[in-house]
Amino acid sequence: MLFGVGSSPKVIPTGGNRLPEPGGLFLRWLDVSALMILIGALAVSGRVFASMGPGGSVPRRRAYRLAFAAAGTAALTGPVIAFLRVPHDGRSFRDWFDATWATMGGTPWGRLWTAREVTLIVLVVVLGANVRRHTDLEGPPRMTALTALAAAVGFEALAGHAFTLPRQSGLAAAASGAHLVAAGVWAGGLVVLVLCLGPRMRRDPDARGPILATAWRSFSPMAAVAAVVLVATGLYESGRHLPDLRSLGSTIYGNAVVVKVVVVVVALGLAGFNTMLVNPGLAERLGSLRRRAPGWSPVSLRRFTTVVTIEAGFLIVAVVAAALLTSVPTARDIEAAATETAPVSANVDGLFITFEAVPAGTQQSRLIVRTRSTVKPEPGPIAGTIVALTDPDRVESLVALDEIEPGRYEAEIPSMSPGGWVASVVVRRAGAADAVEQFEWVVPESTPADAQPLEVVLTTVAVLMVAALAVAIRSIRRTAHQDIEVIHHVHERIGRPQ
Repeated sequence: MLFGVGSSPKVIPTGGNRLPEPGGLFLRWLDVSALMILIGALAVSGRVFASMGPGGSVPRRRAYRLAFAAAGTAALTGPVIAFLRVPHDGRSFRDWFDATWATMGGTPWGRLWTAREVTLIVLVVVLGANVRRHTDLEGPPRMTALTALAAAVGFEALAGHAFTLPRQSGLAAAASGAHLVAAGVWAGGLVVLVLCLGPRMRRDPDARGPILATAWRSFSPMAAVAAVVLVATGLYESGRHLPDLRSLGSTIYGNAVVVKVVVVVVALGLAGFNTMLVNPGLAERLGSLRRRAPGWSPVSLRRFTTVVTIEAGFLIVAVVAAALLTSVPTARDIEAAATETAPVSANVDGLFITFEAVPAGTQQSRLIVRTRSTVKPEPGPIAGTIVALTDPDRVESLVALDEIEPGRYEAEIPSMSPGGWVASVVVRRAGAADAVEQFEWVVPESTPADAQPLEVVLTTVAVLMVAALAVAIRSIRRTAHQDIEVIHHVHERIGRPQ
């Protein structure tokens, strides 16, 4: 997001520029899809189904059931996703679980992800109670559900790729959250409408016209606004996470962006056809420009459901691309890691020690020490690991590392300044001498933090799109207000005694 949503935690290795495991990718797709359907169901259950009058009560209850199922699915997939993202090669299930527990409670990403899960559980409780009562979600329950949903989206965005940006990460997180909401309103709302209204439209041809004139026409402007916001925020996020155009073809992240752009463009074209069908006035004006006969429409009423289903299918494919985007490092992350990390290793007293210093967000760095015995039997079990750091100003500090898993120790420190650094790694062993090794490396000046030309161009286009949308909405509201005033004036003249 990024032209997608979310991100893998920065503190957990993501494997660089490689495809994620199919199981993890499927779970992330299921998680994102559930969030979007949850947003879409709550969006269309209000004004859209209310436009159908009494006939909207049944599809509204179906939408609430879909929202309940989606919230439950997202709440269940979240912990599994976190569990699978923790490295697990060569360790027991207990060690794997302990490492996951330490990640969720001891890292910024883990705490944000846990908060997301808590808000989703609140949604499950509120929506479950509503489904059992078979009533509309109104008053305090609806406000509670919307507040919990907004919090879940916020935590999802804060835990995403925006978390790793060196500047304006808050703005990027806000754009990421807006992108998720827009995708949920358009794609999620469309899927909910297809599931709730599609079967009736196929069974009862006479019901197609009234449903199009009410529900679909009410959804059309909502989807149009969401589509513009989706594209604008996607462009902005792409500019923040793609250093240049070359990264579109050289990274998995860039490839996923290309696929998502193509799929969304096709879906926008299909949405345009459907919009003209549910808005005959717009279709007639376009038809007159193309010298078509009165009543022209780009697609027949009979095939409307099929075209809408195809549009929903393309959006589902776009969610697959979004799941991939949020499961791999961004192109900018890969570029930054190539210049800022310093993995070095050495054999010391029967231990193979690897030391690494990596960025961990905008204000912190992370020290990682890995150890493995090279002799049998081992001289003694490891009792702890300490790193004595010397910064470019020759200021020394001691950092005690926590054991994340057997043989892996980590700690967070303030962000490292550019210049030469020295780290003396001390591995303490019970019943044996400490293993000590010194590592030196240079932290270069951070150039990726500066705005690149691609970011400037895409951000400008995104701002212009949002501004044009705001002007269009204001113009439409002003025209509608003037029409209402004219109608009231006519009614007053009709009712005035002659």
